Amino acid sequence: MDKADLECLRDIADRLGLNLRCITRAYTEMSAASYGTRIEGNDLRDLFLGVVEQSAVKGLRSGDIMCVVRMLSRMMLRGKMPVDELRQQLNEHLPGTIRLLADAMGVDTQQLINEEPGLAVLGRFGRLMRADVADSIWKISESTCAALARLGNAVYELKMAIGEALPKLFRRIVL
Repeated sequence: MDKADLECLRDIADRLGLNLRCITRAYTEMSAASYGTRIEGNDLRDLFLGVVEQSAVKGLRSGDIMCVVRMLSRMMLRGKMPVDELRQQLNEHLPGTIRLLADAMGVDTQQLINEEPGLAVLGRFGRLMRADVADSIWKISESTCAALARLGNAVYELKMAIGEALPKLFRRIVL
């Protein structure tokens, strides 16, 4: 992960009031799983943003976000998306998104039962998830939970900065 990715993740965490460590771990996992697949660049970003924006709007905790990311990452690694697993996991963690997956495939939810979606629909699925909650994002960004998450992220980044500065300070003292 480069600096631009980290800045993007910081922006997402700040905008949505999410735990920076959690979404960084989630993005890293999803990005690693997508390596060698056709899900890269904008499609990967759209899928990831769709998951975190849906999760934030629905008030999911960090653990739930990780469950969804892990499920999608496993499917990317396998190269297939079993419908039963998708329906169970998505409905459990992100209710209503199974309809968006069917829309991404161009079928209705009944037809989705008989078809296994290919990985190629994941980018479109992410864009549909984002569009589905676009009107609600501003509400969560102003919530108390989002403010507390931002405070937690600031403390985390302070710890990281101190952790980076201490070895340099000790080297100066010792030398």
